[in-house]
Amino acid sequence: METAAEPLRRLRAYTPAEKKLLKKIIFAVMPLVCTVQYVQITDKFTLNSAGVMGIYRDASITHDQFSLLGSVFFVGFLFPNTYLLQCLPVSKYFGTIIALWGVVLMCMSLGENFSELAGLRFLLGLLEATSAPTILLVINLYFRRREQTICIAAMQLSSEVAVIFSHLIIYGFGYMDNLHGVSAWKWNFIIWGIVTVFIGVCVFIFLPDQKESRWFRLTPTEKEIVKERVCDTGMVRDKLFKLSHVVESVKETRLYCYCSIALLLCLQNGCVSLYSSQIFRDSGFSKLDSVILNVPRGVSAIILMVIAGYISQRYNDTCRVGAGMVGVFFIGALILATVHNGNIRLLGVYLSTMLPAYVLMQSSCAKNVIGYTKKTFYNACIYVAICIGNFVGPLFMRENEAPFYTSGMVGYMIADAIAITLFIYVYWWHKRENQRRQQLKSGGRIPLAPPNDRDELDLTDKEDLAFVYTY
Repeated sequence: METAAEPLRRLRAYTPAEKKLLKKIIFAVMPLVCTVQYVQITDKFTLNSAGVMGIYRDASITHDQFSLLGSVFFVGFLFPNTYLLQCLPVSKYFGTIIALWGVVLMCMSLGENFSELAGLRFLLGLLEATSAPTILLVINLYFRRREQTICIAAMQLSSEVAVIFSHLIIYGFGYMDNLHGVSAWKWNFIIWGIVTVFIGVCVFIFLPDQKESRWFRLTPTEKEIVKERVCDTGMVRDKLFKLSHVVESVKETRLYCYCSIALLLCLQNGCVSLYSSQIFRDSGFSKLDSVILNVPRGVSAIILMVIAGYISQRYNDTCRVGAGMVGVFFIGALILATVHNGNIRLLGVYLSTMLPAYVLMQSSCAKNVIGYTKKTFYNACIYVAICIGNFVGPLFMRENEAPFYTSGMVGYMIADAIAITLFIYVYWWHKRENQRRQQLKSGGRIPLAPPNDRDELDLTDKEDLAFVYTY
C-alpha cells in the first residue's frame, strides 16, 4: 500500500524535461484559470455590496426579495453543462460563455425592479454554472493527480484574493455614487461586466483545448512525456458519453457524500457571501466600512487554506483535515448566533469560510474519481448540490431575526456537524477499499500496475483494480 512519503518521493523523480514541460503547462493554463475564478467571485460580490449601496431604494425591493435575488442565481446551475463540455472545444465554449455573462452583468445595472433583476440573476447563474466544472476539467486534463490539489487550491485562493482586492475596488465605487446620475452599485455592475467580457475573449483565444495544444510549444521529447502524464491525471478526454460510468457512479455511496458535503457547506456560504456587508452594517458599522470590512475575510480564508493545505500535504490526509476545517466553519456560525459585541462578531464572519473544507473535498474527488464520463458526472452532481445549497442558504436569513438570525445560524451549525461526519465516512471508504485491493494484490489476483493502454480504455477507478485511492 502507498505510504505517506511515497508522493514526495515521486515528486522528486521529475526529470529536467518534465519540470520544463510542467512550467509550460502551468503558465499556459493556471493564469487564465485563476483569472476566471477571480472574476466569477467578484461578480458575486457585486450583489453583496449593492445591498448597502442603494439597490433596495433604486429597485424598490424588500429584504426577502434580496434573499431571492441571491438564491435565484443558483437555479441556473442546473444548465446541462456536462454534455456540452464533452462535445465542444473547451476554450471556445468557455470563452463565449464568459463574455456573455459579462454582458448580463452590465445589463444588471439597468434593472429597475425585482422581476427584471431576478430574470437577469437567473441568466447570470445559468452562464456562470459553466465555470467551476470547466476549470476542474481543465485541471484534471493537464495535471498529475498529485499536482491537482495544489492547482485546485490555487484556483480557490484566487477567490480569496478577489475578496481582498475586489472589495477595495468596490469601496472606491462607493465614491462614484450619483456620478453622471448613476448609483454606485450600478457602476459596480457596469465596470465588472466590461472586465468580464475582456477575460472571455482572452479565454476564447488562449486557453489550451487539448494535451498537445500549440500554446504549450511542445518538443518531440515533451510530446512523449505528455502521453505518460495522461496516465496519471485521472482524466482522459473522450467525447463518447459512457452510460456505464454514470451507472457505476450512482451506485457509489461516496457520490452522495461528496454532494451532501457540498450542499451543506454552501448553506452557510450562501448566507455569508450574500449578507456579509449587511451583517457588518447591522453590527454598527457604516455603509462603506461594511464593504471594506470584507477584506480581512479574504485574508482569513487564505490563512486557513494555507494551514489546511500544509497539514494535508504534510500528513497525506485530505478527508480528516477537511473535517477539521468544517469545525472552524461551525465556530463561525456559533459566534454569529450568540455574540452581541460587534467587533467580536467580525470574527464569526471571518471564520465562516468554506474554502479550506471545499478545496479538500474537491481535491479528494479529483484524485479518486477516475474515468472521463464518471468524473464529469461527479462534478455535475456536485454542482447541482452547490446550486441547491446556495439557493437555500440565504433563505434562512429572515428579516425579523436580524441582526443575529438565530434559527438560520443553528441550521448552519447542524449542517456543519453532518458534513464533518460525511468527511470521516469518505476517509473510511477509501481506506477500506485500499485494504481490500492490497489483499487482492498480495494474493496475485489483480495486477500490481495499471494497464499500459489505460489512455485508450478510459478505465474508471472501480474498473482499474491497480488504482490506489488517496484519503
